[in-house]
Amino acid sequence: MIWEVTMDQSATVSALLLGIPAATVGAILILVAARRDEDANGRRTPARYVAIVCFLAVVVVLVAAAFGAYGVFRAIAPGVTSGTGGDVERQQGIAEAISLAFLGAGASCVFLLHWRDREKRPSVDAPAA
Repeated sequence: MIWEVTMDQSATVSALLLGIPAATVGAILILVAARRDEDANGRRTPARYVAIVCFLAVVVVLVAAAFGAYGVFRAIAPGVTSGTGGDVERQQGIAEAISLAFLGAGASCVFLLHWRDREKRPSVDAPAA
């Protein structure tokens, strides 16, 4: 074999594949939160809350998608992902893909609910009228 991949190299590539999109989405959400006008007390609490929740939801969706895709790969080609192969590996891959699909769907719902609500949310720091 010309080049052998170690576990450290695999972990580094996985971290980069998840970290770069997560950092990009985080930067976009921070810019969106910074554009909001300050309330009467000079705070942007609701906008920051929405940005943080949306960022964490996107990170969860990215992680669930990455590991879910690996679960599908385990179900399709069980002999490649493990030395033993067989039905047990296939069943574990299917279970992993299904559970992570539900996790990703839940995180997507959280993201969409907060993203739609970002302009309507009143400030918790604003004085009562």
